[in-house]
Amino acid sequence: MLNADIIRKDDDCYQVMTLADGLQNVLPSLALGMNPEIRDLCMAYHFFLGWSTDHGIWMLWAVDTDDPIGRPRPEHLVAWLTDPPEKNLVAITDGLIELFRKSRKRRWITGDDIRATLETLEFSIPTVEELLPGTPDRWRPLPARFHNHFRLSEGHGVYRELFLEFERFDAESIIATLAEGRRDGILLIYTLLTENVMPMEPYEIDWPLQRRGKNPPQVKAGKEAQCLCRIYQHVERSVGYGTSPVFEPAVIRLAVSGRTPDDAISNWHTIAKPLRQTLRKRRPQDRELE
Repeated sequence: MLNADIIRKDDDCYQVMTLADGLQNVLPSLALGMNPEIRDLCMAYHFFLGWSTDHGIWMLWAVDTDDPIGRPRPEHLVAWLTDPPEKNLVAITDGLIELFRKSRKRRWITGDDIRATLETLEFSIPTVEELLPGTPDRWRPLPARFHNHFRLSEGHGVYRELFLEFERFDAESIIATLAEGRRDGILLIYTLLTENVMPMEPYEIDWPLQRRGKNPPQVKAGKEAQCLCRIYQHVERSVGYGTSPVFEPAVIRLAVSGRTPDDAISNWHTIAKPLRQTLRKRRPQDRELE
């Protein structure tokens, strides 16, 4: 049964920490991070999330940013959660950080406080079928999420509010955003990453969305193993490894994964067709600069 609490004075932190089988550095979600109190906590602490072998117990460590060792120790344990309905790292992290925030505001938090926090969490993870039209059959049931990031021209920077402004949750809204054109100095990139699964899709083909390209599929880097596709803005004219020109118009490109080079090409055409249809609805003239 889903339950959670803060670490209290009498809890055996050493015993709790022995239950951790895995550990990783975490941050609150973009939405939670907009809370000024959460922003202050992120400036004061590094957060680490740990879990038991069966993923039934989850723990949060808060390590002072000026800690000389910088690694989580038993005395840094601040909250725990048990039996989440889904292994949703975003929901679990947000819930535990929110409990930690409440515990710092007053000495004791009540069962009602804990229940209210847990009730706000959305543990379900969308599937590829919900996010990407025309997806290959084997991808449809996979849990996944779109992540946004940016490529910047010289003199431009990013901040939390920018990530939140351009956060999109499905391919249709992504195409609608990219169809509006480039923002000065910023190129938008959206990547569909699986969660809790590692699909065997080692090849990737990357072509302009509006037409078939000439370059062949390439083997993906190991760090992109969870990437199924990428929809993004790209400036064709660039010099060396420098930043992209500020005012150069961008084209929309689509990168798609596959088990083999031919499979990647087939997947690309399958996914590109409905995305092109969406693009035409958003841009009737269909005049993309290339």
